[in-house]
Amino acid sequence: MSPVKLFNLPQIPLSMILNSMTFEEIYPLDTDCLHFSNESWMTIQNLMEVDCGFLFMPKESRLVNEDMNLFLNHWMNGGNPKLRRIFLRLKHFDLDTILNGIEGKWRKNHNWITYNSFDETECKLPSSSFEIRRNDGTIASIVSSGLFERRGFYLFVWPDYKGLPYPLDSNYNE
Repeated sequence: MSPVKLFNLPQIPLSMILNSMTFEEIYPLDTDCLHFSNESWMTIQNLMEVDCGFLFMPKESRLVNEDMNLFLNHWMNGGNPKLRRIFLRLKHFDLDTILNGIEGKWRKNHNWITYNSFDETECKLPSSSFEIRRNDGTIASIVSSGLFERRGFYLFVWPDYKGLPYPLDSNYNE
């Protein structure tokens, strides 16, 4: 089957599930939720061009730690403005490489944080996270603890889907 290219798509419904084996490239795509069933084709450029609220990629992608570092820098400088939450798997997860040169703050030993997701479910973020801030002041939590052991990259952007602000003191001068 030949690849399908997407051009100038209209607004896509809240939940869009793609079988990405039929897609070679994604052009700027604006939607609320994308769930990819096969991420082997996804490049860092594709990731930076897909502007959605929630991006879920449960199978191992070809993206590497350096790609995630580029993505975080891109996001911190205003890229992917609709992004509220992302989950993807990396083959060889190395948090030090992902966070290399990224300014932020480790939040350790805080209470579990509730994050309200797009589908009205509550996610419980563990008691350790890395807080980063966009140039416009928007805060995101990169979740650590046991989740990283499964090679997953998790990013939660505040305010959450119910509009609740980041629940921890975001003062970097502690």
